Amino acid sequence: MDLLFLVVLGISALFFIFLGIKELISKNSKKEFCVICASVFLTWVLLLILNSLNSFQNKILIAILIGESTLGLFYLINKKFKSMEIFKLPLILTLIVFGYTLLEGFSYGNEVLIFMGVLWLFFGFIFFFRKNMTFRKFANKLVECCRNF
Repeated sequence: MDLLFLVVLGISALFFIFLGIKELISKNSKKEFCVICASVFLTWVLLLILNSLNSFQNKILIAILIGESTLGLFYLINKKFKSMEIFKLPLILTLIVFGYTLLEGFSYGNEVLIFMGVLWLFFGFIFFFRKNMTFRKFANKLVECCRNF
């Protein structure tokens, strides 16, 4: 059977399993979770484990699934922490580096980590001084970068 088909079938099966679990949990608790997110997350975690055991070699498929999860996490963080919207760029880049690290380990140079640190500091500086007239316009542009497109 085709590998992609098995992964799509697996995510679909997990979707319906998690849908049932969510129904059971929601009757007894106010805890909520995204069924699709949980299905994709569990799939790439299992595939990553299989990859580390040399039983699954398709890193492209794992990378696509990790990318979906990191983007979902990005949107969730932006939704939960509206006041931190200014950090969109460093957040998404950090999630990309994290996803890459899951697949390849720390196979990159220190310049990536140094750049990420400098980027977070720069955005932190703008965030801290965002009320100042000099920085307000730039800070607003950082927050509004992805709106109305």
